[in-house]
Amino acid sequence: MLVASFSPEFNLAYDTQTGKLIFAWCGDVEFTGAVYDTRHGPQPRVRGTPLLAPPDTQRHVVMFADQTDAREYRFLGHEIRDGKLVLNHEILAGENRVLITETPTLISVAPGEVLFSRTLEVSKLPPGASVDFSLGKFTAGTELSIDGTPQQAASVLHITGNQTIEIVTHLKR
Repeated sequence: MLVASFSPEFNLAYDTQTGKLIFAWCGDVEFTGAVYDTRHGPQPRVRGTPLLAPPDTQRHVVMFADQTDAREYRFLGHEIRDGKLVLNHEILAGENRVLITETPTLISVAPGEVLFSRTLEVSKLPPGASVDFSLGKFTAGTELSIDGTPQQAASVLHITGNQTIEIVTHLKR
């Protein structure tokens, strides 16, 4: 699990085994457990208002023209680049290593709503292949914009080439 705190009011959590955004919330984290307070048994917990639905089972997938797919995902870690969090994803597709960097950014937190973006940079996608990238599972009322075009809130983004894509998510709280 990787927890990113963008402000005292907004956090995101990623599952590093699957690379998926699994939780967004307004609030904080109660750091409890042996590492934090020597108590054995409890684990860190989210305190606050959840903004995403429970995670779905969709995986990141590379699809080829012959209808075969590749689902071997690796989280390559994270870094801070120009003051922003960058997550590094890899999907192994035979001899190919499709790379996706993701930069989540908080745009605004206001009463009743949160606006944040995720910029995805896709590289090394073979010609004729595409990526189905899991965005997470959204609650009712969530609005998405992909490269400035409003979209229905879908849990998967279909990417057809090496490109940079900005996804702006408007969550109601």
